[in-house]
Amino acid sequence: MNAVFLYEVVARIVSVYLCVVCYRTLRDGLAERKITSFSSDAIDTILAAFMDPSIRVAHRDTAPVRYWILMSVQVFG
Repeated sequence: MNAVFLYEVVARIVSVYLCVVCYRTLRDGLAERKITSFSSDAIDTILAAFMDPSIRVAHRDTAPVRYWILMSVQVFG
């Protein structure tokens, strides 16, 4: 019985943390008018380390479609 309760508490703490992180991502992306692409794939993460950082950044003024796609993927994903 106690283990189930502990899982519930941990799950709620993790969900609150993820909500805070998503809110910060959204706030920073809207304030700075740019967002960096993110990939959960290990190979893409390794390859991204060798890429020019300016390629991974989507600016709201120059690439609005890519910017909003990245915002929605990071926040809702």
